[in-house]
Amino acid sequence: MLPEGNSMVKISIIIPCYNEAETIETVVRRVERVPLAAAREIIIVDDGSTDGSREIIESGFRGIHTLVLKPENGGKGSAVRAGLEAATGDIIIIQDADLELNPSDYLNLLPPLLDGTCDAVYGIRPVVGNGIRHMGHWGNRIAVFMASRVLSTLITCLYGHYIHDPLIGYKFFRKDALGNHCLLRSKRFEFEAEITAKLLKRKARIIQKKVFYHPRLLGKKIKWRDSAMIFWSLLKYRFID
Repeated sequence: MLPEGNSMVKISIIIPCYNEAETIETVVRRVERVPLAAAREIIIVDDGSTDGSREIIESGFRGIHTLVLKPENGGKGSAVRAGLEAATGDIIIIQDADLELNPSDYLNLLPPLLDGTCDAVYGIRPVVGNGIRHMGHWGNRIAVFMASRVLSTLITCLYGHYIHDPLIGYKFFRKDALGNHCLLRSKRFEFEAEITAKLLKRKARIIQKKVFYHPRLLGKKIKWRDSAMIFWSLLKYRFID
């Protein structure tokens, strides 16, 4: 259980970053500005960036926030795992280093965790409405929507719990709800499936809430290889730890 009183709770915000020189500083500044009724630590994990992101992180945030500078790119899952190893908080927030998701949503997503109503909170991106008009291609939009629906169905069948948007980057959770985070194995985007599988296997109470979403036009997207690994991970972690 979380300590009683928000002043005793510490929130660890993990920001995995790979080649996000155009957005990383803006994201961190937005995270800094969110008024939280709890102590916070910001952990920036540079995953072997080659576009100047690391230099921006070091020059702007060394001595202010916790920096984890990986020597080479290992994937989002490996970056989050490195952040978890450095985290000392009771609650974990995973914040992508692009501008698709807005840290102002912390004020909507955190209360159920802080008051003990749940063990994890997942965001839900809008299918239509805010931000979706900026999406690049209808084909990509439809592919992401269909993949998410199939994953939701698979999770329901395997774990008995419906997750509306399993691929969203906004996953907030109590650190102790995940159990031994050192046992996380995923290196790439299949991390999204592994963490969901392990929370559900531990009977975590998950609440889902809508968030603002501003899709990026270009950049890192989940590819077919990642989708295959995500499906495989859901199956694998249903039956093994």
